[in-house]
Amino acid sequence: EGRIADYPPGRIYHVIDHGYGLMRSYAADLPIMDRWAVVAYVQALQRARGVDLDTLPPALRARALSELP
Repeated sequence: EGRIADYPPGRIYHVIDHGYGLMRSYAADLPIMDRWAVVAYVQALQRARGVDLDTLPPALRARALSELP
């Protein structure tokens, strides 16, 4: 299957729209624009997982270091 981070946006949308495995469809609960917002959110979460602190701009790196455990 591959990592979710590698999925194209259309595939994530399709899963939200049609369901997958045990996950039901959310088409009846989420308007189209909200489904795309969920796609963007999932992609942002995936990108955030792999960010090395050394790649952040100095101000963000300092803030992250002060707020992270």
